[in-house]
Amino acid sequence: TKCEPLSGKIGETVSPTINGSNFDSGAGVKLVLGATEIVGSNVVVSHGDTIEVDFNLIGAAQGLYDIVITNPGGGSGRQEQGFEVKST
Repeated sequence: TKCEPLSGKIGETVSPTINGSNFDSGAGVKLVLGATEIVGSNVVVSHGDTIEVDFNLIGAAQGLYDIVITNPGGGSGRQEQGFEVKST
């Protein structure tokens, strides 16, 4: 079964919690839709399985974005269509 994507509205700053595994301190997080990237800020990794991150959605395009996480050592993961930017 597919989980509902995390979401936020255009014009907001949102702070979702991303659950997974093998996250390293210093990991980078971004939302990707085609050539558009929204880079997360204030990334906090807890216990290697949870990331808290801020995304500024001002000027963002509506749609389903992939969540891309890159560990400092170079390993990365992608959750396809894991975040939805909504217009209202």
